[in-house]
Amino acid sequence: LPIRQEFGIPHYTKKTEFKGRILMVCRLESEKNIETAIRAFSMICEDFKEATFTIVGDGSQRKDLEIMSRKLGLEDRVKFVGWSNDTYSFYQNSDIYISTSLYEGYGLSTMEAALSGLPLVLSDAGIAKEFFDGKGAFVCEPKDIRGFYSSLKSLFDQPDLRARMSEDSRKSAEANIKKKKKYLELYKLSIQSVYNS
Repeated sequence: LPIRQEFGIPHYTKKTEFKGRILMVCRLESEKNIETAIRAFSMICEDFKEATFTIVGDGSQRKDLEIMSRKLGLEDRVKFVGWSNDTYSFYQNSDIYISTSLYEGYGLSTMEAALSGLPLVLSDAGIAKEFFDGKGAFVCEPKDIRGFYSSLKSLFDQPDLRARMSEDSRKSAEANIKKKKKYLELYKLSIQSVYNS
């Protein structure tokens, strides 16, 4: 199977029209630090009237985050869609992926977003720097609202940067998956050789 298909991304479609659609896919829990993303988005809304923010996922923080969005006057621009088994369609219909996690494991949704060709705005957690720093992602300190805002604004302002980071995020994801697979194959062979000797 091609790498994208293994991650549930059936094919890659290059974005041709920018609509200011920001996406996050995660559990709505405190360690995901979603308040930072919403506050950075509220600053973007002052500059870009077309901006929208879709949050896919559910969890114990949902009600508080919805209340926060209403208090910031974002109820029509932040969409909480709950859990979905069809995250692919959200990646396809978005322009930028954001993750503001305080800490992260492998970061499956980040990989899916990258394989879908989305430029990334990530907190310095999990695989962000190892896989994407300087190659498809802005990497910010987890609670640096202004840093996330500045990164998003750069992508809104600069079509050439968006296009370059879109390509870079996809290539970085594919290259790092191949490296990990190769490592696991060699590790498996080394174990087998010890077992067979």
